[in-house]
Amino acid sequence: MGIREAYSGLFATYDDASRKDDEALRDFFTSTTDVGEAAVSHMVGTFKALCELTDFGAPVGEARVVGKTSVPGAGAEPATPVSQGVNIHINVQLTLPATKDSSIYDSLFESLKKHLLPS
Repeated sequence: MGIREAYSGLFATYDDASRKDDEALRDFFTSTTDVGEAAVSHMVGTFKALCELTDFGAPVGEARVVGKTSVPGAGAEPATPVSQGVNIHINVQLTLPATKDSSIYDSLFESLKKHLLPS
């Protein structure tokens, strides 16, 4: 989903929404939501961060790579960032059952590897 689709209401109001200042964005989000001031500030910050990662001049459907990531120790070579951008970190917490059956742990970690690491 593209940023124009995700923020369709904002782009319907301002065709050049990606170039609007904080005040205009804050006015839009305040008038279209019922969240508090802190949440609106985060919405403005999120939108602006996404805009920094988007090439609005690129043809529709053409992606712009802004960075790569790798999982340390996962057999992948460390990636070199292409440009500055937003970092997203996801922490997975498991509560492991108390057991002496190591196959339970092997199954859990094999499943994590299968579903979380790039192939």
